[in-house]
Amino acid sequence: MKILITGGAGYIGSHVIKNLLKEKNFELFTYDNLSTGNQKSILGGNFVKGDLEEKEKLKDIFKK
Repeated sequence: MKILITGGAGYIGSHVIKNLLKEKNFELFTYDNLSTGNQKSILGGNFVKGDLEEKEKLKDIFKK
């Protein structure tokens, strides 16, 4: 199963990722503009830097 976490570099998002990584049966994609979060907080998965207003970039992620 593939999961997209928006805001994954923030406090809540990074903790969600941490818990999901324990399950091993998910492919994680983190999408964050890093305006308030920190990329070092993301402990795994695939990271894409972007804003939710960038519709074309989001379409590309959903195609993957």
